Amino acid sequence: MARKLKILFWVALVAGAGYGGWTVYQRFFAAQSGTERLVNQVWVERMARDDRDPIHHLVLLDGRRGRAGVIGRSSRWRVLADVFLWRLDGNVIHTRFPQFDRRMAFRVRTWRCSGEAPRPFELCLEIQRDGRSARFYSRNEWVVSPGGSVADEQLAALMPSLDALGRTPADGDAALEGPEAPADAWPF
Repeated sequence: MARKLKILFWVALVAGAGYGGWTVYQRFFAAQSGTERLVNQVWVERMARDDRDPIHHLVLLDGRRGRAGVIGRSSRWRVLADVFLWRLDGNVIHTRFPQFDRRMAFRVRTWRCSGEAPRPFELCLEIQRDGRSARFYSRNEWVVSPGGSVADEQLAALMPSLDALGRTPADGDAALEGPEAPADAWPF
């Protein structure tokens, strides 16, 4: 009986040390935010079926003039988009939509998801707020320069929105002030 208790004690000790080591690693050494590819990347909900098929899109730019983004629903022939200012704290993005004088905060996570995402996508973005979530996709080469240019022909429908970013003034973090938007005020 004493031998079984001794074995049980050592098993519990090793399991506790393993769990503690894993927790310390996750807390101090593992990448915490999962936002490595979030910025200066074009994100879409899916590929458009044709020139008139509207899709949701998101771009967050961090350039020498500041941080601004565009979220919208566009086809090659119609662009409906909102420009916003943003700040990232870990995996929480704080936004301000000047058109509506509203601010929102979202939890975001990006990861490489080849094989998991629909073809031809290689990257995934999950956005969460108040129990709701949305998923966007991207490709490795869909990187946007801070000036707003992108070379991929598949992204031609988003160009008017990206051009708008180049003219957005950089107001800094103070520009994120304003009333909190209600939970059902998602722009997409």
